Amino acid sequence: AKPDLAGCFKAPNCFSSATMSEDNPVRYDPEVEKAHYLEPWRYSKGGPAKAFEDLEKAVRAYKPGQRNVDGGGFEVKTADTEKGYIYAQFESLKKGYRDDVEFLVRPDAAGEGGEVRVRSASRLGFKDFGVNAKRLNGIIDQLKDFDGWTAPLLTNDRFPEYVKANSQGD
Repeated sequence: AKPDLAGCFKAPNCFSSATMSEDNPVRYDPEVEKAHYLEPWRYSKGGPAKAFEDLEKAVRAYKPGQRNVDGGGFEVKTADTEKGYIYAQFESLKKGYRDDVEFLVRPDAAGEGGEVRVRSASRLGFKDFGVNAKRLNGIIDQLKDFDGWTAPLLTNDRFPEYVKANSQGD
């Protein structure tokens, strides 16, 4: 099996492109997997090295505090070009909550294009109050500066259960 990212538990505080992957050894109820599934982002030009370069630039250009999330900043902990893997920790401003975000570049057989598996997950708590979606949308906004990328925004229409769970009171 190819290397892959982890899926998500039941809590509405995680998105993962690997949730329904056959390469993922940990599987959950199909409804849980579907609720957390984020289709992989696609790149169509330059091969995996260029995709990794674009992605790393987009992550590092992310603006802490945008959309009122991640005011505590972030740190890229791992950027492994050879494996096509990026791992970053993002932190909330007030309570110091840390979230984990991972990316895995997986080239198509032809090598020019491919996909990027994405996972953004809160470490603590049940809800995330929309933080993971806002964060990924911020990174997607940065990716728009690079040619050949397809990464749809996380919207209320696409993830109604997530929105509903995270907009209800405590």
